[in-house]
Formats: sequence, structure tokens, C-alpha cells
Amino acid sequence: MRRFNVSSPRLRLLLLGFCSLLVVVAILNLSPQLAPSQPAHASLIDIWHSIFKNPPPPPPRRGISRGDDFCPVAPVTRSSSAELPKVWSDRPTLAWLGTSTAVREMAIFPKDSETPIWVWSNPAIQQSSRSKSSQSPNPHHVKVETLLSPGQIYEWRVIRPLTPEKDIIRFQTMTSEEIKSIAQGLPTANGVGDSSALKRADYYAGQHLWSDFWQEIFSVRNPSVKLNQLITKTFEAQCPRTGDSAQP
Repeated sequence: MRRFNVSSPRLRLLLLGFCSLLVVVAILNLSPQLAPSQPAHASLIDIWHSIFKNPPPPPPRRGISRGDDFCPVAPVTRSSSAELPKVWSDRPTLAWLGTSTAVREMAIFPKDSETPIWVWSNPAIQQSSRSKSSQSPNPHHVKVETLLSPGQIYEWRVIRPLTPEKDIIRFQTMTSEEIKSIAQGLPTANGVGDSSALKRADYYAGQHLWSDFWQEIFSVRNPSVKLNQLITKTFEAQCPRTGDSAQP
């Protein structure tokens, strides 16, 4: 059997080159794991466009400060439109940023009526007397459980715990023709679970149907870290602190 002379300069050079190649391969294999999927301080625009094709919602028409403990996010009138916000679903999602006990009660009223067709009482109000509630503003949402009629104007009324004043946000349901038109354009459910929900959400974003957008987003059962970042940053962009820029 032929023996190799390890002390040979040529062989040492070959071994050194081979070892260097192994180190490079190891680094290349590890680099995807070491690189973060999304920078910790990525902007809303960066995160948004890594998930959706359509742009994020513009700021609300009326100035809202996050210093307030309740800030409606959807449905609300946008700065780019003087029209009432529209909803496609006959059981829309109401979304807001606020503390866990900022709202005592919510109700839906038909326009020019004082009889509510749906009422929601905040369970955190009762729980706050027995446990410490969060006083940091966080995204919240609730789904209206009463079917709304097409082409009607409704009022989303919000009652606070410590004041008799009400927040009143008006919105309009789509007409039967508009509902059919949107339904025809909805992406088919050819994805898997959460993937289909994100595709539908992107479609609603393109139609400026933000209540329906959030309804899909909050239906995602296993939201990624990136999606949770998007939810928080979008809500905060809709409710900037006093003096903050509304731009993402």
C-alpha cells in the first residue's frame, strides 16, 4: 500500500484548501438560520409588503390620538374619502386600539333609531375587580353577531366606563349588487387554512374594506411573528400619539 507523506508541502496545501472549503460550506449552511427573517425595527411598509400586494390603510379622516384609551380602527372614515366606510360582511368585525377596560359596552343601532339590534358588554370590566387589567393600549376586535341588512347605515356606539358620553361611528353595509360583485372577485379557497385567509385579506385591502380585512386577519389560527408585528404596527399607525407622524 502506498503511503502519503503528510509533511509534503504540496499535500499540506491541498489539506489546507480542503479544510477551508469545509468551513465555507458550514458558514453557508448556517447563515439562513443566523439571519433574522424580519428586522426587529422594520417599518410597517416593509412588513406589510412582505405579506400583501395591496397597500395598508390610510389614516382615519378625523384626528385621533393614542393618548386616548379608545381609538376606533375599523370601520372608520379614511382621510382619502368623505364617504362612510363600507362593510361587505353582514356580521362585520369592529376593531379598535385601547386598554382592556377602555370600553364598557358597545352596540349597533340602525340609523335614526334608539333601539339597539346588538349589544356587547366587555367581560374585562367585571374581571378587573378581581384581577389586574392591562393598562397598555393593545389591538382589540369583536364580531357583530346579529345579521345586518344590505345597503343600510348603522351606528357603532361605544360607552366608556367613567363617562356618560358616547363615541358614535357610522358605517354602511354594501348593497346586494355590491355584495355579489365582491363575492365574485374573492380568491378561491385553494390554499391551506391561514394562507387562504391572508389572500382574502389582501383582496379586501384592495377594495378598501378594512373591517372585512381585519375579520380575515383575526381568523388566522397560527399567526407568525411577522403577522403579529403587522397587526400591532398597523393599529398604532391608525392611532398615532400626539405629535407622532401618521406615516408608517
